[in-house]
Amino acid sequence: MSKKGRVYKLYQYSDSDLEKAFEKCRNGESFRKVAAELNVPRSTLFAKIKKNIPLRARRGPKTILLKEEENRLKNWILNKARLGFPMHSDEVKIAVKKILDEAGRESMFKDNKPGDKWMQLFLKRHPEIKEKLTELALKSHVCVSEEKLREWFSGVKSYLEETNSISVLERPESIFNGDETSIPLYPKSGRLLGPGKERNFHEISTGKETETVTVLCSFSAAGASLPPMIMFPYKRIPAYLTKSVPADWSIGRSESGWTVSSTFYQYIANVFYPWCVKQNVQFPVIYFLNGHKSHLSLELSDFCTEHNIILVSLFPHATHIIQPCDVAIFRPMKYKWRDVVELYQQETQALLTKATFAPLFKKAFDRLSVDTIKNGFRKCGLYPFNADAIDYDRCISTRRQQMKGNVGIEETRVSLKHSDFISTKKFFDCFLEKRRIQEFTEIRKNNQSCNDETYLLWKTCIEKLELAEAEESQCTKETTAENHCQHNFMEDNVSTSDDGCDGIAIERSEYFEYFVAAQSKCQR
Repeated sequence: MSKKGRVYKLYQYSDSDLEKAFEKCRNGESFRKVAAELNVPRSTLFAKIKKNIPLRARRGPKTILLKEEENRLKNWILNKARLGFPMHSDEVKIAVKKILDEAGRESMFKDNKPGDKWMQLFLKRHPEIKEKLTELALKSHVCVSEEKLREWFSGVKSYLEETNSISVLERPESIFNGDETSIPLYPKSGRLLGPGKERNFHEISTGKETETVTVLCSFSAAGASLPPMIMFPYKRIPAYLTKSVPADWSIGRSESGWTVSSTFYQYIANVFYPWCVKQNVQFPVIYFLNGHKSHLSLELSDFCTEHNIILVSLFPHATHIIQPCDVAIFRPMKYKWRDVVELYQQETQALLTKATFAPLFKKAFDRLSVDTIKNGFRKCGLYPFNADAIDYDRCISTRRQQMKGNVGIEETRVSLKHSDFISTKKFFDCFLEKRRIQEFTEIRKNNQSCNDETYLLWKTCIEKLELAEAEESQCTKETTAENHCQHNFMEDNVSTSDDGCDGIAIERSEYFEYFVAAQSKCQR
């Protein structure tokens, strides 16, 4: 047999033989006799007993992490992925650096952060963890379907059954949802009153329109509003801002002004958990949140495990369907905020600043009704926990199928582009009377039957544009959250003003020709 094909066995004895030999020697039997009987070298037995070498010693240099630390890291990765928070290898490396820094141990790694080689060896030591390629969430993939949402509901229920926590779904006071939202310091007033002949009304802003403050809010299915955390983009929060925040509220800080892992941990540990204890909420509790990777750090995972807090990620790209904050709570809250700001400016004529934000926002926050919060959890199917409660018509894929059946345009037969519908929409705004457009809007809003050809074409344009905006809005929202950028409110892509008509390089006669051609396609 060639040397190349020869296989050498490192140890000539099994682990069980080593354990038996170890026990016999400890009980006083001769090293020589035990070694001959169980085929374990006498030198090995001597080293294990006299020099206190571990029975299960491994060859090679010591691992950077202790066995307990590595198991903790492994369980964190697996549990986080199971709850909907899959991780990137860089997150694991950062977690290792944090463990080493907190323990005060130095390593061969630069700044105590391991590299790719360590990650490869870690995965080799723990084959139950697999590294897979991810798929980019392109617009074509952001199509949440009824089937996928029902699978998510089933998966959450199965996990709770396996962990003997299914009873939490029967207690509304133990079910929570939380998310961050950006509150504009100068919200838009909405509709204004003025002369009927004027096409556009303008309101003079008293401050920067884009200036916002991020607020992290949590609510329970029983209708409770938890003390929020106000985020400020400072490394050190000025004293005047700290004094302006209500006593039971919390302040977070990050360079971006958005929630990062450390601030979310502070919120759960210093606000959410103490509030639950103070309100005598029964544990375990379940907290639904979006799947942003900044939410679940190793430190937070340990804290939640220790205190019976179950963090569950909502289905990706579906927060507009199954997150109570987005579906029912944040919008009325911002309306109430707008009313508070308008009243404040009327009474004081003063500029709204970050120092006056918290006391004013508390007025709007306290006006949220219990029924509004409860209805949000009910509409999202989180309490009662019921997949049938979801409005699946809000799924983009469902809406697309409905449009194909109701509007009468078959994509395979008509080669109309998105820009075509924008142009037709602007045509309507220019040439149809405002009263006629309002009539069309009411008919569509009330789902009334109308065979008017002009109405059918107008409805086609509106629904096509709304569908495109929904896809763009959802994709933009996920990307913005991933990068911790500032949220901007989506505005209509189609202008309804005279300026929008002036920007089209098409003569009126060409408009009519296009109108007739598009209308005939719609009829086919």
